[in-house]
Amino acid sequence: MCTYSTKNLSQPWPILKHYDQEHLYNIALPLGGIGTGTVSLGGRGELRDWEIGNKPAKKYSTVTTGNDAPFFSIFVNQPSTSTKITKALIGPVHPTEYLHYEGRACNNHGLPRFEHASFDAAYPFGMVNLSDSKMPVQVCIKGFNPFIPTDAESSGIPIAILYYEVTNTTNETLDVSICGSMRNFVGQDGSKYFIAGNGDYVPTGAKNNTNIYREDLAGKLKGIYMNSTKVDPNDPAWGTIALTTLVDSSNTTNVTYRLSSISNAWYHAILDFWDDVS
Repeated sequence: MCTYSTKNLSQPWPILKHYDQEHLYNIALPLGGIGTGTVSLGGRGELRDWEIGNKPAKKYSTVTTGNDAPFFSIFVNQPSTSTKITKALIGPVHPTEYLHYEGRACNNHGLPRFEHASFDAAYPFGMVNLSDSKMPVQVCIKGFNPFIPTDAESSGIPIAILYYEVTNTTNETLDVSICGSMRNFVGQDGSKYFIAGNGDYVPTGAKNNTNIYREDLAGKLKGIYMNSTKVDPNDPAWGTIALTTLVDSSNTTNVTYRLSSISNAWYHAILDFWDDVS
């Protein structure tokens, strides 16, 4: 997965269908190359349906507990008022989601979210529009596939691309950071699992997974490379994952990273992450 923070994309994106906040529950745009598997950008900005392990995996979130599910967040600092706000880049929870289909809390539960969301689509392009009365910014998440008619090789690149466009709605300079959180789930495609004593569905298969920070393209591509030294290479769920960002040579963006987190017992890991981001 590649993310990119930029002031503006050069061309306006096409819109064939608009979905308001009341019609986002089942909206999901598959992102990924042809034949490579996909992860879907949900109508509210959530990342869902992680089907990159060579098996169908609708609703699979890659992890055991909802707060471990991959997501992106935004931190905004308004120096003039010393106001600092952190929110998940996701729209509000749907009324039917207060309990997940497994009986646990829904994915990314408890995280502060944006008040308003809508979705604009024109496959292979999709845009999530987020706004909030307490936020001095509006955010547009633009996701797309490497889908190029008549070019099978380029259309088969195993990548999901997300652009984050942040609009300052004030007349002041703001400090803004965008951060992604994702576990290394190589070997864990959702098909192998056990039921814990408390009833939790616990996917298994990951083994000795490792994360490595790497840079390429003369430092313009930065990110975390995820692999495993113990998952059988013949296992359909074996492979590698990368969470990367592109940095424009003229951009002063500062890229920071973490390769691991503390144990998520009692959700301490997500709290530790939140404190770090904020």
